[in-house]
Amino acid sequence: MNILFINRWVGYNEGGNETHIKDLMYQFSKKGHTVTVITTQGDSLDYLKDKIHIEYVSGIHGYYSYRFLGFLYAFVFNLKCFVKFIELNKKLRRKGERFDVLSVHFSLEAFLARFIKLFFGVPYVLVLAGDTLFELTEGKRADGKVAISNFMNDQCKKYGYSAEIIPKGIDLIRFNPNVDCKDLLNENKLGGKVLILTVCRLDPRKDLITLVECANEIINKKKRRDFMFLIIGEGVERRRLEEKIENYGLKDNVKLIGKVLNSSNELPRYYTMSNLFVLPTLYEGFGWVYIEAMASGLPIVTTKVGSNEEVVGDIGVLIKPRDHVLLADTVLKILDDKENIEKMRKSGLEKVKAYSWDNIMFNYEGYYLSVSSKKCDSLSCKLFVLLSIFTDIIFVALKSFVNLFISRKRRYVGSWSGVGQEGMNK
Repeated sequence: MNILFINRWVGYNEGGNETHIKDLMYQFSKKGHTVTVITTQGDSLDYLKDKIHIEYVSGIHGYYSYRFLGFLYAFVFNLKCFVKFIELNKKLRRKGERFDVLSVHFSLEAFLARFIKLFFGVPYVLVLAGDTLFELTEGKRADGKVAISNFMNDQCKKYGYSAEIIPKGIDLIRFNPNVDCKDLLNENKLGGKVLILTVCRLDPRKDLITLVECANEIINKKKRRDFMFLIIGEGVERRRLEEKIENYGLKDNVKLIGKVLNSSNELPRYYTMSNLFVLPTLYEGFGWVYIEAMASGLPIVTTKVGSNEEVVGDIGVLIKPRDHVLLADTVLKILDDKENIEKMRKSGLEKVKAYSWDNIMFNYEGYYLSVSSKKCDSLSCKLFVLLSIFTDIIFVALKSFVNLFISRKRRYVGSWSGVGQEGMNK
């Protein structure tokens, strides 16, 4: 197959969904398929340059929803991608080839995929990783819909359709409990510390403020100075987190590590040198980092939201969100129970085998191949696509207006609006 991925984040970002897209592209190329990606300029794909074709478009880094002209930025990005597609398509046509299928992972690119399908007949797969109004509406129209968890598929059913359930995969050679982490441990002078690891994008949806408050509860109030919280990731919450850490006097015990490339050897070492993985998130469609933690032999503490119960299960402890005292008590209780830690460790290493790319890639390959046959070359197909675009624009516009009116009544600084990774209030 000749597969085109379009995603504005994957060129520069290191989130769980971006990691999934990068791994998926790599796995398809390993299977002998031709893979091209259109994305925003950055360095996150440098390690794949000899495996896939990378086409960059200029654009801002960060959330469109954080900007006054967010919709305009989104329109310009899609327009640039559409022009880039035309250029690529011309080159393929000269060789008597065409793209067989598009792969998109968010509503922005899915909306663009509809226009590509309308004008060029190329079918597309939407991988549903979040259940926003936009994603679920686009999912109804996609030629192929992949839900990364049963939880996500349940959200699809509320909109009248079902998706193919194929989870994210993981490389169990890179992530395993035997990764040597001694150099990293010594380099950061962390020997003898109790290491609490968090890996995520720094945004309100992850509720890292609760994590810092948990650290304050353990370190300052319970006087456990041997604890060290390591937070890997970048995002819009960094400044707010730094202020909170400073106010609590936690600079020596809570470290914002920053961006660590998923392709680097450093990330697996952070996992294996830690004692516990903690993420007080408010929503997850599929927590990729939990799989990395399991593969590294780490027990997990997280919240009972989204797909966490399905993905984490009895490998860790799930608690109610936004309760830093409960989180602190849970962390201490788990670390004091060595027998239970070992039980969770063994269960995690067993469960994660099902997420190995060796077991999952066959499902992706077969599904994308089946979707590639759904080319939209007939007039009736094109008319249907055109009609669906107009009707959905009206529906989403009306629904968004209602949601905006409701959200403005309960807006507060740094809040997450509950509508996906870009659904944040200023």
